[in-house]
Amino acid sequence: MTRPIMWIGCLILVYCILFDLSRGTLPIAFPSKQTVVAKTVQSAETQSLSTYMEVTVQPGDTVLSLVEKNQTNNASVSINKLVEDFKKLNQGLDPLAIQPGKKVFIPIYP
Repeated sequence: MTRPIMWIGCLILVYCILFDLSRGTLPIAFPSKQTVVAKTVQSAETQSLSTYMEVTVQPGDTVLSLVEKNQTNNASVSINKLVEDFKKLNQGLDPLAIQPGKKVFIPIYP
């Protein structure tokens, strides 16, 4: 009697793990609304036109993941430059302090 119960328990455990890995268990509380806005941002290094996008932070998002999701080309930018540009666009907001549901500006690199 204990063997069938153990098999059923193992099958439920495997199903839960596969479900978690494929779909995830965290619900998305905030629908993603993105607005692309082109603005002129003067940077000390480039002095050129930068494009940025306003995004709503989702649970589990980081600044790097937001930029990677919304980047249309394979631009190679250092993480230090990304952090500097993020802080300039968001009035000095620390990239580690972003919160789900808040809107932030992320740089889009040509």
